Amino acid sequence: MKGLKKVKIIKAKEIYTPNNVLYDSNLLIDNDKIKSIDKFSLGETSESETIDLSNLKLLPALIDIHIHGYGGYDFMMQTEHFLDISQKLLEIGVSYFCPTTMTETIENIEKTLSNKSGDIPNNLGYFLEGPYISTKKKGAHNINLIRDPDIAQLKQLLKYKNIKSIAIAPEVTNALQSINFLRENGINVRIGHSDANFEQTQEAINAGANICIHTFNTMAAFHHRSPNITGAVLINDNIYCEIICDFIHCDINAIRLLLKCKPPEKIILITDCTSAGGLSDGKYKLGQSDIFVKNGVALTKDNILAGSTLNLLTAIKNMSTITNLQTAVNMATINPAKALGVEKEIGSIETNKFADFVAIDDNFNLKFVMHRGKILFNKTNSSS
Repeated sequence: MKGLKKVKIIKAKEIYTPNNVLYDSNLLIDNDKIKSIDKFSLGETSESETIDLSNLKLLPALIDIHIHGYGGYDFMMQTEHFLDISQKLLEIGVSYFCPTTMTETIENIEKTLSNKSGDIPNNLGYFLEGPYISTKKKGAHNINLIRDPDIAQLKQLLKYKNIKSIAIAPEVTNALQSINFLRENGINVRIGHSDANFEQTQEAINAGANICIHTFNTMAAFHHRSPNITGAVLINDNIYCEIICDFIHCDINAIRLLLKCKPPEKIILITDCTSAGGLSDGKYKLGQSDIFVKNGVALTKDNILAGSTLNLLTAIKNMSTITNLQTAVNMATINPAKALGVEKEIGSIETNKFADFVAIDDNFNLKFVMHRGKILFNKTNSSS
């Protein structure tokens, strides 16, 4: 038909939607959006391109809301390479991400935020993991730069329009005031790196904090007479729980406990990946700090875990050994999209959403990546 825009038809063995898996089904893509799923007339497919993934699983493109860098670059310390990191992530199936900062001086945080990265469509906005955390649960953060939040400083930071989330430890001075202020200004608040007790955590959640940072790691542990922040986030369905599912940061049975306590739609797979992601063992940067990777494990010079080298697709694979694959996929797609309030456009295979997909074989090998209707990666030789 003359003048009809070219469309794409994707055929797949399995298509993972938020609520079920479609078998031997089809998608119709019109430019950058999903036009229909499985049922469409032949008339709609004139001048179309068929992509045959009939031996593969088609998943929504992945979303990593807690990631410090990849492929030799750190989002904070090498801002000039932001586009390089973004491209490298697209090639491993991560279509959207929150570039994550470390605890630093306010001047260095502002330098990072001033990076001209807002026009990159897969950047969901920065996550400031520091400096408003607990000195007792600092992890790999610089203890000398940790500070309490104050409204004047937060106002200064919010002049940069590319902040999506800020971490606040519930027990620090001005925590509740800061959480209220940030929520009123549309900023997502995460809690973690915290020694908070149960009551302090509950107050933070009631004030609007809705995500717990890398659950179980760098937070006061559960005790039967003092449940602490860990107990509070496990029993409260109003907060999402991030988890680093590499079986290094958390024992597999701790993750099983998380699944027993939390609704699966409230669990988010993250990588907490560093600049060492995708590379061999060696010395790398996490913010301004040196980290040392041996056998894929990232550590500070004091042998403290310092982020990871985890790939989000590997996190899904690991989680699928504990729960079913559809649930694991949702934890890296629709769940983080909902947590950040961007689920109307991304995060799942549904009509009128962006055409963002990855296709994998039965061994979790990445075979195909589409971002907003454009094929970025194809090892299938399947287009016609």
